Amino acid sequence: MKVLLATDGSDQATTALRTAARLLRREDTEFDLLCVAPEFYFPKGQAGKMAKKTARMIDVYDQRIRVEARQHLAHAQATLATLGIEAGTRVEIGSPARVITRLAAEYDITVVGAHDQYTRSKPGLGPVAIRVVASAPGAVLIGRDLSEEVRQWRILATLDGSLASDRALEVMSSALQVGEAEITLLSVAETPWVQLGLDREWFEYPADHDGPPLAHSFKDEIQREANAVVERARRRLEKDGLSATVMTAEGDPALEILSEAERGEYDLIVIGATGEDDLKHNFLGSVSTKVTQTTPCSTLVVKF
Repeated sequence: MKVLLATDGSDQATTALRTAARLLRREDTEFDLLCVAPEFYFPKGQAGKMAKKTARMIDVYDQRIRVEARQHLAHAQATLATLGIEAGTRVEIGSPARVITRLAAEYDITVVGAHDQYTRSKPGLGPVAIRVVASAPGAVLIGRDLSEEVRQWRILATLDGSLASDRALEVMSSALQVGEAEITLLSVAETPWVQLGLDREWFEYPADHDGPPLAHSFKDEIQREANAVVERARRRLEKDGLSATVMTAEGDPALEILSEAERGEYDLIVIGATGEDDLKHNFLGSVSTKVTQTTPCSTLVVKF
C-alpha cells in the first residue's frame, strides 16, 4: 500500500499526520510526505513591464520557498519518526489542491488536514481539502484530532449497497488497524419524500383504494434492502475476523450519518463516493461532501 501525506507545516496538517499514523496499517506500507509550495504570483499586467526584475524575483522566490518546504518536510518526518514511521519526501510547486489531486493517482490513500495554514480558524473544511475530497481518485483520509486516550477505535462505516460502499468496506478492512476496533455498520433507508421535502402522506393512495398504501410498500422495500446491506457487510467482515454492530435508519443519509456520528462519539467515519443515483440510492458523492464538511471526527472517503 502507498500512502501520500500532504503537509504545509500547519497544526492541522500535523494533526492529520499523527491521526493517519495511528489509524493506518504499517505492514508493507510505503509513506511519502508531500509539501506543495504555492506558485509565485505577480499582479496581472505588471510582469511584462519589469521582465528582468520579475524573472529575478521568481528565481529568488523559488529558491526560498523550496527551502521552506523542505523545512516543513523535515519537521513532518521527525514527527512521524517519533511514531515509528519512516517516510520519503516530495516537494512540488503549484496549486496545492491540483498537485495533490494529480499525485493521488499514484497512491492508494491520500491524507490531508481539514484546513490549511490560512483557514485553520474556520469551521468545516478548507478549500484545499474540499477540492481533494471532490476530485482525488482512490481514498482520501481527512485526519482530525484523535484523543491520545483512545485505545479502541470507534468506526462508523456507512453503506448503501453500491460498489463504492463495498470498496470502502474493503479499504477499511485492509488499510486500517481495525483488529480491536469497535465497528458499526449503518445503512440509511432514503425515502423519496425526504429529498422532495414532502410528507409521506403525499404518496398514499386515496382512501377508497383497495391495495396497500404506496408509501408503506416503498418504505418496507427500502427498509428490507437496508437490512440486507448491513447484514451482507457484517458477514463479509466476519470472514476477515472482524465483528461489527449493524443498524439502519430512515431519512436523509447525510443528516442520519452525522446524527449517529455525534451520538456515538466515533473516531472515524468510512464512506463511499459514487455516481449512482436512483430512487432507492442517494448520490453518496454528495453525501460524503456534506459529512466530511460537517463532522468533527476523521473521515475516510473511498472513490469507486
